[in-house]
Amino acid sequence: FLLERQVAPSRPWASRGMTFWGTALKAGQRLAVDVPTGEVLHLSQVCLHEPKAGKNYLQVIVGGTTYSACCLEKDKVEHASLDLFFGADSPTFVNKGNTDIHMSGYIEPIDEDEEGSEEEETKPPAKAAPKAKASAAKAEASPKAAPKAKAEAAKPAAKEDDDDDEESEEGDEEGEEEEAVEPSEEEDPAPAETKKKAALEALAKRKAADQAAPPAKKAKSEGAAAATAPAAASKATSSKEAEYVQAVVDFLKANGKQKLSDLGAKVKRPQGVPKMRAVVDANKDKLVLTGDVVSLKE
Repeated sequence: FLLERQVAPSRPWASRGMTFWGTALKAGQRLAVDVPTGEVLHLSQVCLHEPKAGKNYLQVIVGGTTYSACCLEKDKVEHASLDLFFGADSPTFVNKGNTDIHMSGYIEPIDEDEEGSEEEETKPPAKAAPKAKASAAKAEASPKAAPKAKAEAAKPAAKEDDDDDEESEEGDEEGEEEEAVEPSEEEDPAPAETKKKAALEALAKRKAADQAAPPAKKAKSEGAAAATAPAAASKATSSKEAEYVQAVVDFLKANGKQKLSDLGAKVKRPQGVPKMRAVVDANKDKLVLTGDVVSLKE
């Protein structure tokens, strides 16, 4: 075979549209097509030109492997509709027969927005500033922390309510302490001192018991919140994945089978949903992956 090379036209004026592509592959000819970076070539139709007797095989070489795309024959099958996408792998077409084959399709750009969104999703979360960590630690260590310190620590609403209750209880206790240690003017000073001492001891025991109780209450509240959060997140992700799978099915119904990488670029994936290969593997009752080509299950 004589190897020729064709460079698919660059389209600076149509960065977001499709452009017609076509070529005539002579009998016995081998033609390499260079697809521009950032674009894909879609082969749609092949047709015999002035057919002669005998079979004509249209073959395509990708990655060093040769595949037979279709077989055309005079008075039987003189044209065929194809749905093949070629990217940076730059295919080579071969006409094994004695009749010229006309090929047509279009070139379109790869959707870069999808790739950008995937890169953003894979970025690790930003680390909390040391100042914020210090504020949180300080707020947890002191039950009487000022409202400003609590806001900087970004505590859950439930935890703030517990702190408010604790402060209210302590305020009541201080009032009781003042009432307890205030001796009556008519009482004898000695019995008043004894009562004051007893009241202080009882109050100290009560404070110690109350200070030990709030952490348990806080731990219970935080545990309940931690248990419900994953369940809610899992439910939201499941709903998004179901919608994404339906969008993939609808796209394949309208456009036919697609290359895995091309399908991922054309159907926008919601944040938090697994990548295309994982979605296909999890929905084998609807989708079929053959090599790197995705199609609907019949």
